Amino acid sequence: MNDRALIQQYLLGNLDDDDMGRLNERLCADAKFRRTFADQLILDCNLRDIASLQQLDGADSRIVPESTTQTPGPGEENAGMHTPVASAVGSRIRIGWVLILTVAASLLLVVGSSWFFSSPDRVATLVSSEEAAWVSDLPTSVGSQLPPGQLLLVSGIATLRFDSGATMILESPARLELQTDMRAFLHDGAAILDVPETAIGFVVATPSGEATDLGTSFAVNVDGANAISEFEVLKGSISVGLPERDQHVLLNDDEAVVVDRSGISESSTAEGLDTYLVSAGPTNPTRRIGTGGKEATFVRGGTNAGPAKLLMVKSSWKDFLYDRKAVFSFDASDVDVEAAVAVRLRLNQVKSEKGFANRLPPLNVFRVYGVANVSYGADSRGAGADRSWDRGSSWEDAPSPKDGVFVGEFQIPRSRQSGECVVETEQLTDFVRNHADGPLTFVVVREQSDQRGERRVLVHTFASHSHPSSVGPTLEFEVREDL
Repeated sequence: MNDRALIQQYLLGNLDDDDMGRLNERLCADAKFRRTFADQLILDCNLRDIASLQQLDGADSRIVPESTTQTPGPGEENAGMHTPVASAVGSRIRIGWVLILTVAASLLLVVGSSWFFSSPDRVATLVSSEEAAWVSDLPTSVGSQLPPGQLLLVSGIATLRFDSGATMILESPARLELQTDMRAFLHDGAAILDVPETAIGFVVATPSGEATDLGTSFAVNVDGANAISEFEVLKGSISVGLPERDQHVLLNDDEAVVVDRSGISESSTAEGLDTYLVSAGPTNPTRRIGTGGKEATFVRGGTNAGPAKLLMVKSSWKDFLYDRKAVFSFDASDVDVEAAVAVRLRLNQVKSEKGFANRLPPLNVFRVYGVANVSYGADSRGAGADRSWDRGSSWEDAPSPKDGVFVGEFQIPRSRQSGECVVETEQLTDFVRNHADGPLTFVVVREQSDQRGERRVLVHTFASHSHPSSVGPTLEFEVREDL
């Protein structure tokens, strides 16, 4: 069927679904064909217009004799013949507007519907956000239409609805990659999926395996660092597999499995992934030590370090005026650091009342440096210490990054007002092991970055040992008892 015949059969209402699809494709792809189509619509409407007027003229000829038999009143010659003519003119005007609207509507229905219903860039919609903070190039406001891409949820809970109908409730911290409206890759974090019949076959992939929905509600919990994933069926059925090994298992109500590099194993739904991770090896005792008050905030170009209950950190990017750094020390002399299999530094961020967060970049990086051979207070010099500092020291005399070695970093989104910050790196463990004979001093600074304004930028605050409701800096040792 050529183009002209295709249009003609459309006007006659004789196209089947296949031919209608072909018409849509031609209209979307060829501007010349669209003009021809519009011309044919106009011609068809004009022909119908003429036919309608001829019918009206025929009706007029039947009305005129009846009207002319009446005796016109004074000044009303031929009054009986004026009404049909006016009616015909009015009909022509109305039909003209119908013609215009018909052409526009036809193009919208045939062309516009194809463009509207095929939106390849959108795979999901963000339908709700509960205290959510994001790091993503994708839009993250509620109601945003999401194209393929990655989302990093650093705090809170968010709900996404895929265009297929599947709904995902995502819990932080989580990293999700949107691939299609029928597939997502959960790199890290926890999610619950509710999948209607329209989305049966929806796939959630993880670093260790993937689940294919068979009409169900199920949960996924992913430890991305260790490539361990747990899949739990809440209601219905899913197929969990390792595609590269051609290994699959079918799960039904309340059944769960853990998938790792070694394969698929059963999991207890009562405890889940946490139990699996703990049971992978013996639990090591943990030893924690605090600063004992050996801590302070130092201000560049100023003396107001703020209340003792807070440790403050700020960076500038212009004149560096009023930068703040936090310094604190630990005494680990009674800890067998050689027996430590892991060392962690914990800080608790607390709400700041100083500055505005919206002047910060979306994500802020904090770097931690270990400084050896310094101690707190002139009279409390530890073994190996060759200089000291206290709350009364100046910015220049207090320990600084250039005095030490980098041991790790953590990140805080500008939307977060409180939370735990943890550093656990090989550099930290090495520093502690190599310098445990003296005070272990750390300096925390905020990495310089572009920000709006200078003096009213948010100052990040962390709890000190004297904070009334949060724990101060803590050095944590996980020690093996058999060493």
